[in-house]
Amino acid sequence: MQELQHLAPLDVAIHLIPQAVAGLIYNIIAGSVLHRINNTLLIAVGSVSYIASNVLLALMRPDSPYWAFVFPSLILSVVGADFQFNVANVRRRRSSPGHLSIYRD
Repeated sequence: MQELQHLAPLDVAIHLIPQAVAGLIYNIIAGSVLHRINNTLLIAVGSVSYIASNVLLALMRPDSPYWAFVFPSLILSVVGADFQFNVANVRRRRSSPGHLSIYRD
């Protein structure tokens, strides 16, 4: 954003605030649905979200509006990160001795 859109560092920081807020929300959602939804599906949703996020950024032009490309890309990247991170933590926990088997694959 600084190089392509010539934004000041503080403007970039303000533009990234929705990513932090969405990260908190999606982390709670991922943790609450993890034991009810197939983990492979969550990994797939996370992967598709990463791909969609990067495609949006690849299609963005320097004069593109923030709300059309950057904002959705930030939100989608957080979906990928939070879903995949939560599934990876559960997998790690299940591989350790004395785990509780409340999560489905």
